[in-house]
Amino acid sequence: MNTGQRLDRFEDELADVKQLLGSAARYADSANRGLDRLTVKIDDLTVKVDSLTVAQTYTQTQLDQLSSRVSDLTVAASRTQTQLDQLTQIASRLDRDASASAADFAHRIVELWEEAERDRAKADEDRALITGLQTENRRILDYLINRNGGSSPPN
Repeated sequence: MNTGQRLDRFEDELADVKQLLGSAARYADSANRGLDRLTVKIDDLTVKVDSLTVAQTYTQTQLDQLSSRVSDLTVAASRTQTQLDQLTQIASRLDRDASASAADFAHRIVELWEEAERDRAKADEDRALITGLQTENRRILDYLINRNGGSSPPN
């Protein structure tokens, strides 16, 4: 093989190396773009996870408040039941006690009844508030789930 042929062969191999280097550079650029897209998606996902964490914390706070409210409602219901039991006992006692005046009996019954009615009305308000909070929590949770492309949990 003479020098001219060697030079042609070397130029051909050099062209092949240039082509391979160009292909490798394009592949590296494509891989870097893919990595950049993946990084952006990871950042977006991190923001969504952070947002869901904040929403979960808010929901947990509301659930804790709701639990406290339910406890308060239970105490109020118990107090109402106690008052109703007292009313029943007083009515029985007054019925057995013929010497008690009818006016005193009626007055005490009215007072206890009004108090029981106030307690019942308060309990109804508390139930309505709890229902409203549950509806609001469900709406917020559905909104967050739908916004993040998830499916809603069963009711």
